Amino acid sequence: MRIKKGVGELGCVLKSKFRGQGYMTIAMKLAIEFGFNEIGLTKIIAITSKQNYDALKLLERLNFMKTADLPDDDIEFNFEKINE
Repeated sequence: MRIKKGVGELGCVLKSKFRGQGYMTIAMKLAIEFGFNEIGLTKIIAITSKQNYDALKLLERLNFMKTADLPDDDIEFNFEKINE
């Protein structure tokens, strides 16, 4: 895979006992903000399995847009910085 300047990839893993408490939503928002404002990203990519319903809901809640169905039953999402 060729990496383009200004593009980052974001992934997450959370122990089951901490799920459903909003921690990952907060962490992802902070990571997105840091990526855009501190290291100059213009786009963030996230890839997850079609069976990972919690991750799919999280990405949709954070306004990631589905961009591709990938091999091995994965889905790619993008979040792009809006220029002000």
